[in-house]
Amino acid sequence: MLKQNSNICAYIVTMIVIFPLMNAAYSTENPLPDEYETSINNENDDHYTRARSIWINDKNPQKHNFHHSADEDWLVVKCIEGKNYTILAKNLGQDCWLKISLFASNDLSESLNYALKLHFDTEVDLTWSCRSDAIYYIQFSYTLPDSFGPETQYDAFFYMNGLLPDNGTIKGFVRSAFSNKGIPEYSVNINGLSAFVNRFDTIGYYSLSGLKEGNVTCIIESDDYFKHTEEFYFKETYIGKDIIPMNKDFYLINDIYSDRKVSLSEIVLGLRTMTENQNMQALEKIIQLLQLLVQQDSK
Repeated sequence: MLKQNSNICAYIVTMIVIFPLMNAAYSTENPLPDEYETSINNENDDHYTRARSIWINDKNPQKHNFHHSADEDWLVVKCIEGKNYTILAKNLGQDCWLKISLFASNDLSESLNYALKLHFDTEVDLTWSCRSDAIYYIQFSYTLPDSFGPETQYDAFFYMNGLLPDNGTIKGFVRSAFSNKGIPEYSVNINGLSAFVNRFDTIGYYSLSGLKEGNVTCIIESDDYFKHTEEFYFKETYIGKDIIPMNKDFYLINDIYSDRKVSLSEIVLGLRTMTENQNMQALEKIIQLLQLLVQQDSK
């Protein structure tokens, strides 16, 4: 009888130890991917070529996790010479043994720097100084084997040091002046705040935070389009006590010397919208394009 009871006790102890492990194994086998894994064309963010943009000084974090055994998360940022930047991961899940690695866009063979979660850390941050205007890739990966699943969540933030995220925000779309469609890849710089936007985000959308009310200068650059420079007065509005970010769209003119061909219908559409959305410099670009097409037709 004593032997039988001891066997029963051993069985109970064994199940107490094994059942949580079985539960953990089950949960890691059935994780849910974060929204950046399937957000655009069902293409995940597990490689730098599919890195997502992250908005500078944004109060709202990007929410990620490691939902399978080979999962990584990649972000892409545009930085300005002489500025310091911080990538921050907060609210780490209990199994989120995180590593943040920084890579230069022209050399991804070795990271420039990295930061690790240690012991009972609830956040991990990596700060660097930008020596020249450049695009950087940021890799989020985990350091412990089989450390993936629903308890590996984290919130990602990107800050330019010295600017508070509760300063003003501007957002909107960058579009083609000819087609009115969002431009899939470009860089935007407003008073030293920058972002690199690619096709994996909402096409053409940008958001920058950290601006103070006053005159600002915006510079937008994209392949196959003329560089766009515009000065305007930045000011947020209020509805009651709620702050409403400034919404502003920009329109780029196709570079007449690029390889991309522009149809006559696109030019007509561009002419119709110029009086409302563009300045005289943009209109001059369209006139140059028309003159070039006339010259080509006369040959």
